[in-house]
Amino acid sequence: MFYPNIRVVIADDSRPVEDLQAENTDHYVMPFGAGWFGGRNLALSQVNTPYFLWVDDDYVFTKETKLENFVEVLDNTNLDLVSGSVGNRKLMYSKLSILPGDEHGDCLVQGSGHYGLVPGYPHCYLTPKVTNFYMGRTDAVRAVGFDPTYSRYGHTEFFVDAMGRLRMAACEGVRIDHKSSRNTDYNKFRRGGGVSGNYRNIIMRRQYFKDNIKCWIKA
Repeated sequence: MFYPNIRVVIADDSRPVEDLQAENTDHYVMPFGAGWFGGRNLALSQVNTPYFLWVDDDYVFTKETKLENFVEVLDNTNLDLVSGSVGNRKLMYSKLSILPGDEHGDCLVQGSGHYGLVPGYPHCYLTPKVTNFYMGRTDAVRAVGFDPTYSRYGHTEFFVDAMGRLRMAACEGVRIDHKSSRNTDYNKFRRGGGVSGNYRNIIMRRQYFKDNIKCWIKA
């Protein structure tokens, strides 16, 4: 068992409800479908430590999940958030920037690469966007928050909100396993027709309006 005394906070909007309350585990049941980012806000609001670790519910700790490496980087730098690798994938990092536009809005530019190495930590790469496995400073990330509009799925949207507000890096040497087991009902709810079928249009309109952008360029 890895880190048996770590406190786990679960924000759960699924149905039927499975009771997950246990020693060192706090299970918060939300209204059905309350949302992806709304759940993150709830979970983060219950953290009372300087740092928190975010993991998805299908991640599995292994001997390579060395959280003390994250702590060392946060303790000795001005970074607000550090990430590792997930499953068999390479370390993920990318560039985000805003290209000034006109009266109709700016353009969000997303590309590959990073912005250099973290001084003293040559295995860590400065980046404004990381994968969904990271440790962050609780107060700093809480100050940015997660827009609850993104209820079915969302990722880049948080990092756009954090641009210029959080300092981040992706670091080699910390890995967590990924055991995805999505079923038909889950996929239908997340990606299916009806309200959820219009979800992408809803969140894109929200993103464009909130950040005054008219285009999203993925280079």
